[in-house]
Amino acid sequence: MKINFKATNLEVTASLKEYIDLKIGSLAKFVEKIENQGMEVLVCVEVGRISKHHHKGDVYRVEVNIDAPQNIVRIEEEGSDVRAIVDVVHDKLKHMLVKYKEKREG
Repeated sequence: MKINFKATNLEVTASLKEYIDLKIGSLAKFVEKIENQGMEVLVCVEVGRISKHHHKGDVYRVEVNIDAPQNIVRIEEEGSDVRAIVDVVHDKLKHMLVKYKEKREG
């Protein structure tokens, strides 16, 4: 699983990037069988601030697109804490990938 990372209107620290890689990378086990068949799964993660002038409320956005054979999984969340948003996105992606895996094996 290849992960492309993009930051918008936000300086991403090494620890935040590592956290995102850890959380999103842990989902690789759900697409392992697809990759073993020679197909590539591409994950695009975009983290950013909604705008530069907002300082309170839902100012951060995390978007993840997973391009898998015969399906595209997309999750977008907004919130006030980047790590909490990544956790929510991780949980939703896991749920969607489990359904995708069951459908392919079904």
